[in-house]
Amino acid sequence: MTVLPVGGYVWTIRNNNTGYTIQDGGVTVFWGVAEAVDGADVTIGAGTGNDTQRWLFESV
Repeated sequence: MTVLPVGGYVWTIRNNNTGYTIQDGGVTVFWGVAEAVDGADVTIGAGTGNDTQRWLFESV
């Protein structure tokens, strides 16, 4: 595992048929949540391929 300095990370938002994923440039780690509820902590880890790592964006 390589740890980059603060500001050294690039996150990519990708769209697919099940929603958006937010992942690092190397497509090795993803943003996710254990449960889709208000105040849930975002986790960063290996891809699981399930809905806990899919995001939907709404206009406000």
